Amino acid sequence: MDTTTVVTNLTIDWHLAERTEDGRRLAATIAEQMPALDPWPTLATALRPDGPLDPTERHHLLTLLLELGRTEPLALRALLQGLLPGLLGLARRFDWGFGGPWGSPGQLVLELHELAYFVVGSWAGQHRPYAAGDILSAVRCRARRQLEAHREQRRVEVGLDLSLAEHPTALGMASTDEVLLGLAATSLPQVDATVVAGRLALGLTWAELEASLGQSRRRLEARLRAGARQLLDDRHLSSVAIEPGQAR
Repeated sequence: MDTTTVVTNLTIDWHLAERTEDGRRLAATIAEQMPALDPWPTLATALRPDGPLDPTERHHLLTLLLELGRTEPLALRALLQGLLPGLLGLARRFDWGFGGPWGSPGQLVLELHELAYFVVGSWAGQHRPYAAGDILSAVRCRARRQLEAHREQRRVEVGLDLSLAEHPTALGMASTDEVLLGLAATSLPQVDATVVAGRLALGLTWAELEASLGQSRRRLEARLRAGARQLLDDRHLSSVAIEPGQAR
C-alpha cells in the first residue's frame, strides 16, 4: 500500500467518525473549551496545518484532545489525525522506510500511526503543554529501535562487521543484478566495497557509515561514486543488451 492510499484512507475514516454522534459530542465539548472559535469549524478543518487555528491554538487543541482521551476515546482518534502531518515528517526522516523492516513507505506510515496510537493511549488524560512534540518524539524513538533491531539482525545473519569487511559477496541479499555484480566485485578497494554494500544492500545511513569508517560524508560519497564507476565498466555492461534507438 502506498503512502497516498494510507493517508487518504485515514482521512476518510476520520471524516466518517466525525459525523457520528460521538463525533458531534466531542466537537461540542471542544467548542465549550475554545469559545473564541465561533462558528466552530469541523475538527478535520481545525486540525489541518493550514486551518483556521494559529500554531498556539492548534497546540492547545492537541493538548486538550489528549486530556479528553481518558473519557472520550474518539478524542484520541482526532489527536492522531491532527498528528498525521508530523507522522509523515517522521516517515521522511526515516527515508520512507529504506533499509528498514517496513517493506514500503505506506507500511512505514501505518506503523508510525499504530505506534502513535499506543503512545496516546498510554498518556490519555495527561496534561502535556507540548503534547504534539512529546508524542512524535516518543514515536520516533520507538521506530528508531525497530530500525536498529532490524539492521542488527541483518548484520548477524550475514556476519557483517563493517570495520573488517573484506568480501562484499557476503551480502547476497541484494535485489538487482547491478548490486549483485557490485557485491561480487572483490577487485573493489575494501572501503569502497564497504560503502557500496552498506548503502545499497543494508540501507545504512551516511551517519552510520561515517561512524563506522571514520570518514566524512563527502569522502564516502566519492568512494560510492568510484565503486559505481568500477562496477559499471565495459565488462559488466557487455552483458546488457541494448536495442538500436534505446541509448540516450
